[in-house]
Amino acid sequence: MKFVVFALFMLCLIKTAQAKDTFGIDVKSHSAMGQSRDVLPIKTYQYGMNLDIKRVISIEGDHEACEVVPMHMLYEDSQGQRHRLEYLVMGTGCTNG
Repeated sequence: MKFVVFALFMLCLIKTAQAKDTFGIDVKSHSAMGQSRDVLPIKTYQYGMNLDIKRVISIEGDHEACEVVPMHMLYEDSQGQRHRLEYLVMGTGCTNG
């Protein structure tokens, strides 16, 4: 259940922050993922994982697909340390039609 809530939260965050808007989050497309300057190990989100997220720096992935896709979030914790997290979301590219 926590994973579903987390995935829905991240999906809403992506829709809201697509153009580096109010939240100041840089959302990059799948093609930009390989161009990231940060070389951090990627942790895979596991159900029930306690996350210390103070500030989201960027979200990368192919969120416009019509399937479940991996996303990568770069964030800072309350100690100022940067982390990269991989999690799954349902893409937003599906049309009813």
